[in-house]
Amino acid sequence: FKADPLLKGVVLLIDSRHGPTDSDLDAMQFMVELGKPILPVFTKTDQLKTQSQRAVRFKEAHAALDASGFPFLDPIWVHLKDTKALEK
Repeated sequence: FKADPLLKGVVLLIDSRHGPTDSDLDAMQFMVELGKPILPVFTKTDQLKTQSQRAVRFKEAHAALDASGFPFLDPIWVHLKDTKALEK
């Protein structure tokens, strides 16, 4: 990966209901070691049924990413019917 000049960064898909998991953080560590920027994309946000659930997961996910110490771009939160977030 590191030697490929076409690879500018990595989009890491994270299930918003559970992550970031240890596996997600391992993948982030791998990408950091390769010197590639990471864009976390939290998926399945429509599975978080209430505004309260979404707020809790958003806070927990951001805290976990911040605690990881890994550099990452601003996370995007998407669901199947949300095309506006993907247009960013």
